[in-house]
Amino acid sequence: MLNLANEYSLDNSRKWLLLNGADTSGKILRSTVAEGVSYTHSTAFASSSAESVFEEEGSIANFVFILEGAFGLKAGRTSRWKELSGGSSYLFYTKDSEIHRKLYSGCKAEAVIIKLSETALDGLLNDTGKSVKKSDPNNIEQFKCFSPYTKYMCSKIISSGYRGLTGKTMIHAWILELLMETFMADGITVNSKDKRTAEEIAAFIKATPETGYSLHELAKSAGMSHTKLCRIFKEVFGISVFTFIRKEKLNLAEKYLTDTDMNITEIAYSTGFSSSSHFCACFCKEKGVPPREYRKKL
Repeated sequence: MLNLANEYSLDNSRKWLLLNGADTSGKILRSTVAEGVSYTHSTAFASSSAESVFEEEGSIANFVFILEGAFGLKAGRTSRWKELSGGSSYLFYTKDSEIHRKLYSGCKAEAVIIKLSETALDGLLNDTGKSVKKSDPNNIEQFKCFSPYTKYMCSKIISSGYRGLTGKTMIHAWILELLMETFMADGITVNSKDKRTAEEIAAFIKATPETGYSLHELAKSAGMSHTKLCRIFKEVFGISVFTFIRKEKLNLAEKYLTDTDMNITEIAYSTGFSSSSHFCACFCKEKGVPPREYRKKL
């Protein structure tokens, strides 16, 4: 098994120190993309619980995205442990602080941590006119649950094929875009309960997209106002409720075009569209070709 303490190096001298737990594997790699701006991609697995520590120098804003699994984290020697779970983002500030991480037994974890120096953060906020929540040093706060956009941007950052100055410039731009959309947008914080509700409504729509759902019916089923449902749905999935319904209708239509001999009009009405012309227009906009042309290419 690889010792995580030997896998991370910021400047070839400072590393994570493994305090306990010998059977650990993974990597913690940190890359600097601009002055005061860096990101860390961490993957880890421990056969038994393990704790490690790293001393972060300077005043740093830490933006954390948990892609998979969960682990415990605390900043500072006297702070309390906080569990960071997959699908959520967190924010905490450090100033010459120790950062402790606790891996859970048998649990795989993956995270992206974006770090901005105090100067870099102030420059970003001044340039954009945005604001970000300031909390007490070492206090880790959950910010919001992931949207598909969040996962997409994290994937771009950690899997970029660009190298050299071009690579750093591209990743720097993606980092700033991700931070602005996730932590500095004029959005809402979605708790885990509301996220589950949105996912349940989405599954309900996917099961029978051809049904003419009204926003009132969906909101009643969710047990919330239609305004709140719209806001949460957009935050979780990155699109509106009605756009989601239309996409699922078109996915069903695509299946009918592939697997049945139904004509275009029959497919249009079977998937809940009011007319074949409306269906054709929506299909062409979403798939890039009219439904008849799509079928011919099969």
